[in-house]
Amino acid sequence: MIGAKEFDENALDDYLTPHENPSKVLDTNWFAIKPMYEKKYRELVQDEERFLAINDIRLNSSDVKRAVKYLREIYNHSINKTHMLSLNNFGVTEEGAAVLLN
Repeated sequence: MIGAKEFDENALDDYLTPHENPSKVLDTNWFAIKPMYEKKYRELVQDEERFLAINDIRLNSSDVKRAVKYLREIYNHSINKTHMLSLNNFGVTEEGAAVLLN
């Protein structure tokens, strides 16, 4: 999906939706056991400023979509730059490349 010409958000939704609800992945009622896990974690982390709720740590599908879109931008930008400028074609030294890129 990162290297594809078009971003198919529906395909990503279809892939992520079955895995977004932890109850399906854990094969248990996540919302019933989550408080127990948070209580154990709270006991381990004595500093209240360092404590993070489990829901603050988990990624949802919109987080993953934003990450994929970001990676697509980086990938497409670096591919376009590579095609636009190839220092090998000009016989440029490393010092000359630094001047060209600045």
